[in-house]
Amino acid sequence: MFGAQATQEKTRAEFYLEAVGRLYPKFSLAVERMLARRGRDLPSWPSWCLLPMPGWYAAVCDEAGHHKLPPEKLKDVYWLAALGTWNYTKGVWRFEEGLQEALLATPHLDRMPSELFLKLPEWSLYIETRGMYWQGLQLYGFWAHLNWELSEERRELRLLLDTEQGMLSLALFLGEWSVREAAERAIAEKLHLYAKAGVQWTWEAFLKMDFSQEVMPLLSLLAYVCSASPEIECFENPAYAAKLFRPWRVEGSSRLPCAPFVQVWLLGKSLSSRLCAQARGGGAAMGGQWLLSGALGKSCCWVPPQTQG
Repeated sequence: MFGAQATQEKTRAEFYLEAVGRLYPKFSLAVERMLARRGRDLPSWPSWCLLPMPGWYAAVCDEAGHHKLPPEKLKDVYWLAALGTWNYTKGVWRFEEGLQEALLATPHLDRMPSELFLKLPEWSLYIETRGMYWQGLQLYGFWAHLNWELSEERRELRLLLDTEQGMLSLALFLGEWSVREAAERAIAEKLHLYAKAGVQWTWEAFLKMDFSQEVMPLLSLLAYVCSASPEIECFENPAYAAKLFRPWRVEGSSRLPCAPFVQVWLLGKSLSSRLCAQARGGGAAMGGQWLLSGALGKSCCWVPPQTQG
């Protein structure tokens, strides 16, 4: 399923997975049990979602010995959902510097390309964010995965940010609206859940919840990963370019093994070389252009900056 070698250097994503595994060592067994019940005594859900959020809530409850989680434990559900899902794929996506700079210089997508994000190449992936910041904090990377909200039949893009002060969970509701509205809908739902759980929050904390502008660069990186023709190369084995990891089941069993090791995917190696050469010659535009088709961005491609004159 993978190239001949795994990455030799341990990534930040691996350290976090090991940490959450020590806190909840039996979470994979809980996942297997709920997957076996899917469509039987549990509702069914779309294949692009490994396990909806209530399943991760139940997994945390089981191991923490709670019927209902106390407010301070709610964050563990979001962390386990991103990291527990990533356990089955373990893809780390690394942008070459030239491509990352050009993508961030490209005017950001104001409308949510909701259909595009349903094409995540893995159930959960970790994207490195070299030199980027979130609300003044260094941002090392982020996990992205999809959630199906069973009660509302709602599609959600979930992000777990890896910052210098720890992890931060965000949600964006997918639909035919702007990125700002996607964030506002998720914030309103979060405040509702806070109130139900009795969580206290300050006005300063509320203001920090408006992440619609700061999340746009992250969505640009994610959109490129999901686009029609991203330039992808395996870090350890370049010949293994486009064969992305696909989880598998043990024959005759509901068991879903975790990925055997981390696979690093390089994005834009040759493209970055061209962009850097153009920049040195002074003939390149700063950013490229997004081309989307369909109201919800069902198809999308990024056109790199062209040499002027």
